[in-house]
Amino acid sequence: MEIEDLKLITFFKWAWKKKPTHCECGCKERLPKEINSCCMDHLLEKSEFPECKYSISNLFFCMPNCHTNKTNGHPNKYHKSRIIEALGKYDFLVEESKKWERKFEKLIKL
Repeated sequence: MEIEDLKLITFFKWAWKKKPTHCECGCKERLPKEINSCCMDHLLEKSEFPECKYSISNLFFCMPNCHTNKTNGHPNKYHKSRIIEALGKYDFLVEESKKWERKFEKLIKL
């Protein structure tokens, strides 16, 4: 396994423990108890904003169909609002992501 894959998996496991109980997009569906990366959407896409990839504030916990709608260019008003919010705190997301990466690097050096 590549280190970047391990880093992302570890981040998702950590973030999942902090998730809300219900979808954040407003559909009110209960999120699964078991980890499901399809239920974690990067508000600022990893491909366009890799520097924000490990920021929990850049995650939107939602049902897979809600995630797919956003990814396909059809975010609902809750998603849109959070994307705008994320863009407004871009510098914070970058710093939060760097902080998590430093913690991960310390962890793997043990």
